[in-house]
Amino acid sequence: AEIYVMRAGGGGARRLTRNRAEDLSPAWSPDGTRLAFAANRGGSYAIYTMRADGTSIRRLTRLAQSFSPAWSPDGRRIVFSSSGRTPENPELYSIRPDGTGLTRLTRTKGDVETLGDDGFPSWAPDGNTIVFSSNRTGNGELWTMRPDGSGQRRLAGLAGRDDWAPRYSPDGTAIAFESRRAARTDVYVVNSNGSGLRLLLRNASAPAWRP
Repeated sequence: AEIYVMRAGGGGARRLTRNRAEDLSPAWSPDGTRLAFAANRGGSYAIYTMRADGTSIRRLTRLAQSFSPAWSPDGRRIVFSSSGRTPENPELYSIRPDGTGLTRLTRTKGDVETLGDDGFPSWAPDGNTIVFSSNRTGNGELWTMRPDGSGQRRLAGLAGRDDWAPRYSPDGTAIAFESRRAARTDVYVVNSNGSGLRLLLRNASAPAWRP
């Protein structure tokens, strides 16, 4: 897997990475000058950054099994998931784009036999809230917290389904996410206060809002 960019309307695909390892989950910085991504270039997945043209690749984290980077709206922090310190139980961390200031945000009791996975973080446009997926209650649901990890609360979830990959709308009023049951994945949307849950599209996944 490599990372490419293309025009928003399609076409003009250009390859940014060239490496035998997998490069995954690219995330734009707020100013559009850099990308954060996950890659297993060092034998385990870590978070990297690069310029938007694919140059100046830099490894940020030394935590193993790090995925799903997301930039804060002010560009000062990147939140991501990692099971490097908690095997079989991904937790959320944040770090500065220069690789300093690593901070653990979530602490669940999950392990190989107890659910507790936290992942797929997304920042609210005002930078005051992070939405993420967690199966700490038995199946994947949407949770929110403050940027320092405090105030964690369940926002929404669908019974008997796993809800993942939440993404705030540009105005912060809604969150789109994918919901899985068996082999089928659908896209739902919910108001940012947890109300108004509704099906948006069947047989779809990985929603992303236009800025």
